[in-house]
Amino acid sequence: EEHISEAHNTWNYVFFISYLLNKDEDTYNGVESHVFDFYEKKNYDWIPTRTSWKIQADELKIKKKQTPEMKLMTKMEKMVNELSQQQTKLEKDMTTRLEALQQSYATANEKVE
Repeated sequence: EEHISEAHNTWNYVFFISYLLNKDEDTYNGVESHVFDFYEKKNYDWIPTRTSWKIQADELKIKKKQTPEMKLMTKMEKMVNELSQQQTKLEKDMTTRLEALQQSYATANEKVE
């Protein structure tokens, strides 16, 4: 949150575009030219969304600081999440099959009567 509010404050991007609009295009550096080209095409992919090199670097530092126990816990959490997803899928599949079986049974009973 702090990184977003400081380094990625929305107003910084507004001010940067304003800066580019008021600067002579012939004096743009590489980044300025690149961003201005995107801006002219109404393409805002140059604005980071939910990630940046800083966040990725911080995450890598955290991973490197993890003890073997922490790494094992992370791996176990991942496995538990995967098993939970598989269980949910199996429950849905079994529910669908049970409903089909019940429908088939009800249809068979109607034919008998």
